[in-house]
Amino acid sequence: MIQHSFEPHYRNTDFVLTGPVAFTLFSIFTALQFTVATLPIALRSIAEAKVCFDRFKTFLMLPEHEHPQSTENPEDGENDYAIEMENFNAAREVVLETKEEKKTNGKPEEKKDDEKEKLLKDQESTVQVLFNVNLKVKPGELLGVSGGVGSGKSSLISAIMGELTKLSGVSNVKGRLALVPQQAWIFSGTVRENILFGSKYNQETFDEVIEASALKQDLDNWSNGDQAEVGERGLTLSGGQKQRISLARALYAVLDDQKRENARFVVLLDDPLSAVDAKVAKHIFDEAIIGLLKDHTVILVTHGMQFLAKCDQVAFLKKVEGTTGGSITEFGTYETLMENGKDFIHMQSYDHSTKMDKVHNAEDTKNDENLRKRTVSVTSDDPTEETTDQKVIEEESDQMNAGWAVLLKYFEACGGYVVMFFIFFVVFLFTLVRLFTSIWLQHWLDQGDGQAAQRSNFTNNMTNEEILGNIGDNPDLWKYQTIHGMSLVVLVLIGLWKGIMMALALLKGSSRLHEKMLKRVMRCPMSFFDSTPAGRVINRFSKDMDEMDVRMPYYTEFVGKTFDFVCFDGKSEPFRNHVMNVAI
Repeated sequence: MIQHSFEPHYRNTDFVLTGPVAFTLFSIFTALQFTVATLPIALRSIAEAKVCFDRFKTFLMLPEHEHPQSTENPEDGENDYAIEMENFNAAREVVLETKEEKKTNGKPEEKKDDEKEKLLKDQESTVQVLFNVNLKVKPGELLGVSGGVGSGKSSLISAIMGELTKLSGVSNVKGRLALVPQQAWIFSGTVRENILFGSKYNQETFDEVIEASALKQDLDNWSNGDQAEVGERGLTLSGGQKQRISLARALYAVLDDQKRENARFVVLLDDPLSAVDAKVAKHIFDEAIIGLLKDHTVILVTHGMQFLAKCDQVAFLKKVEGTTGGSITEFGTYETLMENGKDFIHMQSYDHSTKMDKVHNAEDTKNDENLRKRTVSVTSDDPTEETTDQKVIEEESDQMNAGWAVLLKYFEACGGYVVMFFIFFVVFLFTLVRLFTSIWLQHWLDQGDGQAAQRSNFTNNMTNEEILGNIGDNPDLWKYQTIHGMSLVVLVLIGLWKGIMMALALLKGSSRLHEKMLKRVMRCPMSFFDSTPAGRVINRFSKDMDEMDVRMPYYTEFVGKTFDFVCFDGKSEPFRNHVMNVAI
C-alpha cells in the first residue's frame, strides 16, 4: 500500500496564516474601525456634556438665602407670633454687567457719568426695597396690607417668603407657607391639574375649594368641567379665572395638608381680588379668606377698604422718597388707622377695587363668553365645532403619525428624487463592494497554499491548519492580493463619494427645511404663538433638527445596508459562487 507522506515543508515560518487566524484579526480590526468611527460622536457628546455641566454649575453656584421660617415648634404664649419682624431691612439683588463685559460691536462703550461708572464696577449689586419694617402677626390673624404703587407691598410678601436679601434686623416665620402671587402662574394642562399641583385628588376637598374660589359656575359652563384644557400660560382663561385657579391651588394645598397632618399655614395673598369684580371678590373674601382660612394666618394685600375693615390688623406702607422701596408707616386695627387721620385715611376717597369693578366685570364677562365659545368638548357631536384645547391635543397626536408625504418633502429638500436615488445607489454599491471584499477574502483563505484540495483527500488525522497550509506559499498569491487590494481601493473611493454626496445632499435638505420653517414661524399670526407652547416650537428647531442632521444620514446608510444584506446575505453561497466565477 502506497502511503503519501506530506512533510511540513510548506511552512516557511512558525506562524501560519490560516482562515480562522485571518478572520480573528479581521474581527479585531473591524472592532477598532467601529471605535474610531464613533470617536467624533463621542467627542461631540463630551463637548455637549461639558456645556450642560456648565449650565448646571450656574444654578448650583447661585447664592443661598437664609429662609426666615423657624424650625422650632411654636410655644403657646403671648409673645408667640406667626410672623415677627423687627427693624428689618431687605434688598433685592440686581445683576449688573461689568465695564469690560459691556461692549458694543466688540468695542468698549463710551464713558458714562461717575455714578454709572461706580455701579458698573461691581458685577452684583442690591437695591434696598424694605426699610426698618416692624411687624408682628399672631397665629390665626388676618393682616391687611395696603399702600400706594411702589410702596413695597409685594416686597413684603417676598420678604416673608425668604426671597429677599436680609440686610439687617430680625425676621421669623412660623408655619408652612402658601402663596397666591399677583400675577397668576398657570401651566399647560387641565383645570384640575393646575389646582391639585401634584397632590392626591380628594373629591370633598376639591368641591370645597371650587365653591370658595367662585369657580363652580365656570366649571358648569365648560363642557369638560375641571378636565378642560387651559392651554399654554392659561390662554383659554380670563384674568379673573387665572387668579381664581391660583387661589384654589393654595386653598387645596392648605386644606389637604391640614386634614392629613393638622398643619398650620401662613397664607400670602398678593392682591388676588383685583382681577375679579365686586360680587366675586366679596364671595372669595367671605368663603375663602375668612371662611376656609379662618384657622390660619393670612396676609392679604388689597386696596379694597371694605375688606380692610374686616381684617384683624392693617399695615399701611408708604414709599420712601428717593428709593424704590417703602416702609410700614401705620400699623393697627382699621378703626385705629381711620381715627389717626394720616395717609391711610386718604385712601378711602380712592378705593381702587370699587372704582374698577365695572371695568373688570365687563372684561371678565367678555372673556368668559369668548371662552365658552372656544371651550367645547373634544367629544362634541358637531364636527364643525373646534376648540383651542382640541387643537392642542390633535397637534400632539399628529406629530406621531408622520407619513410618506413628510418623507417625500424631505427628499425634495435634499435635491429631488434623482439625487436621493443616486445616494441610495451609492450606498447600495458601497455595501456590495464590502460584501465582495469579504467573500473574496474568504475564498482566498480557503485556498490556503493551493494544495488544500489535494491534501483534503488524505487527511490522515491532519488538522485544518495542516490541510490549508500557509497562504503565503500559494503560487497565485499575487492574483488574490491584487484583486483584494483593488477591491479595498474601490471601497475607499466609493466611501468617499458616498460621504460627500450624503453631506452635500442631506445637510442641504435639513438647512432648507430649517430656513423654510424659520420663515414660516416668523410670519405666523400672534394667534399661533398663543395656541402653541413655546417648548414645542423650540423642540422643532433643536431636537428635531438634530435628528435630521445626525440621525437621518445614519439611518439612510443603514437602510441601504439592510437592503443589501436582505437580498444577498441569505443567499451568500450562490452569490459567492457567482462572484467567484466572474472574478476567476
